[in-house]
Amino acid sequence: MENLPDYTMVYPGPRGPIPTRQSESLREGWEDYCLLSLLKERGRKVELAAILKAYAAGESPHALRLQALRAVAGKSFVRAGSR
Repeated sequence: MENLPDYTMVYPGPRGPIPTRQSESLREGWEDYCLLSLLKERGRKVELAAILKAYAAGESPHALRLQALRAVAGKSFVRAGSR
């Protein structure tokens, strides 16, 4: 039994749940999906296409998440790495 994988996503802790890497990755993925869906719903197709293209090119997901947040907020954004 000791060599079986651990599928627990969150562990109980003294002050509440303790997230795992898996649960944090799942949360970030869901937030990314929501941001991209929001861009699509708001008709921000140019920004959405730029973000998806940058992701396919290997750009940092963290930088792209910030870019998506700015685009959803309606603010102009600086492409990641172009400062």
